[in-house]
Amino acid sequence: MAFPRREPRRLLRRLSGRLLRPLVGLVLLVGLAGWLEPAAILAQVQQLSPGWALLAMALLTLAVLAASPFWHELMARGVKGMAASG
Repeated sequence: MAFPRREPRRLLRRLSGRLLRPLVGLVLLVGLAGWLEPAAILAQVQQLSPGWALLAMALLTLAVLAASPFWHELMARGVKGMAASG
């Protein structure tokens, strides 16, 4: 019994999507890292006061925790007909 011709195409499309997306992401990250000059960013971060850095992280954590019920409800309802996966 011969397999339909669509199956190899569908498999190739799935594999290319699974391989291409992370590869594009990696290329973008490497390009961004080179463009932003990590040494200059590190020099600026080292000048931060530890207290201010901890306060900023705490406030960011609170903001994410405060927003999470909203996003949970939004994804439970579905965004414009797109159901939440998972």
